[in-house]
Amino acid sequence: MWEQKLKFNSVPKFYYFCFTFTFQNKFMQEIIFLVEDSIEGGFTAKAIGHSIYTESETYESLKTNIIDAVHCHFSDNEKKLIRLHYVKDEIIAA
Repeated sequence: MWEQKLKFNSVPKFYYFCFTFTFQNKFMQEIIFLVEDSIEGGFTAKAIGHSIYTESETYESLKTNIIDAVHCHFSDNEKKLIRLHYVKDEIIAA
């Protein structure tokens, strides 16, 4: 009965957009990359839980390489969320 009372036109478009956006993001696959400074210079990125590895000289080109590597690794056209976890180890004297 309550389904009949709620009509699509009665729901504001903003709320409908928020619901669909949240619903789509909830089911996207998230891939986490561990980004580190390379010994030779530049950056390396390794996916956690997947066999994806890439490297680059600059951070901006590394992002592009990560996106290309994810597209090459997965054959489906489904959107993926990519999280970059940048780790930098420093040793300082006290």
